[in-house]
Amino acid sequence: MAETKNKCCCSVPQCSNSKQKQPYLSFHGYPLNEVQKMKWVIAIRRDEGPTFVIRRGSTYVCSQHFTADDYIPGSSRLKVGAIPSRFQWNNFNVLPQRLPSFERSRPGADARVQEQPVFTEDAPNESSHIDEHDYAARPPAGKHLC
Repeated sequence: MAETKNKCCCSVPQCSNSKQKQPYLSFHGYPLNEVQKMKWVIAIRRDEGPTFVIRRGSTYVCSQHFTADDYIPGSSRLKVGAIPSRFQWNNFNVLPQRLPSFERSRPGADARVQEQPVFTEDAPNESSHIDEHDYAARPPAGKHLC
């Protein structure tokens, strides 16, 4: 899960971030632990198969999909058990108010901070009853996929 310095792209659907276009972002490889790796795959709404294969050293998730609390304080390293949770489909497509310290020190980081969206429990849920997993359904606000 360490940050990479190689040329890479984010594997999250609807995310076009790459190290070349956004050098201020960090990119994290998938966990080696199979259970943790499956949590990431479920969180990003992808299935491993012919069109998506997780390869060590070439499949990454960018730092925009993690909260500041997912990082070890003062580091660009993720905490053990961190799961990506910020996606375009759950309206977390803006950066958090509190950027991880390693991103706050980068040039242009202040220009990227935008206001955090506010979610309430009263927000309408697109589907109140789900018989099986639906990749197109919006996950409930504030709940983790653990």
